[in-house]
Amino acid sequence: MNEPSEEFNWAEVYERFGEMSEAQEQDLHSRLRILLAWGVVPSHSGRLGQYDSGRDKRLGRRFAAMAWVVCPELFGDKPSMTSVAKSLGMHKAVFSELTAEFSRQFGVRNKAQRGHGWNHKADKTK
Repeated sequence: MNEPSEEFNWAEVYERFGEMSEAQEQDLHSRLRILLAWGVVPSHSGRLGQYDSGRDKRLGRRFAAMAWVVCPELFGDKPSMTSVAKSLGMHKAVFSELTAEFSRQFGVRNKAQRGHGWNHKADKTK
């Protein structure tokens, strides 16, 4: 078999077809891991294998808060924080606290938050 005279430029092929480079994949993985950790870490308590319905509830609430901040249309046409909280069976103050925590930590706010966030405080941990 004849050896190629030039090295094939796979990076250019991937770029042209919209595929991620290994560095881009690692960056995406790292960013997604940070987001997922926000939802999971405070909910992880107790022994592994031991069922805790409260942990399930906390996990669900945190992911719902993250989803509402990042992509509120997942909850319907122009959903308010109050209507989402009610549909999830929680008090709006609890949901508000979680959405505000996520927004402060990641610097992301949706249109509804920008219109009503008179008490928004920047994250002081950054």
